[in-house]
Amino acid sequence: MSNNKELTTKQQTFLDSLVTCNGDTKLAGEVAGYAPTSLNSVVKSLKTEILDLATNILACLLYTSDAADDS
Repeated sequence: MSNNKELTTKQQTFLDSLVTCNGDTKLAGEVAGYAPTSLNSVVKSLKTEILDLATNILACLLYTSDAADDS
């Protein structure tokens, strides 16, 4: 699913902040330095990366959940 596009520092900060901000795009945008009025276009332009990030987080949660059930 990933298209391996080069991200700017600001874009990468936004994606990293999505995790630490519990998925709050408004707060992640503030942390990354985006203007509130640009958030829709930021999210739209990073749609694939956001989906990849969410998929990886869910996979990790499922993996650790399954591992805990096996003990």
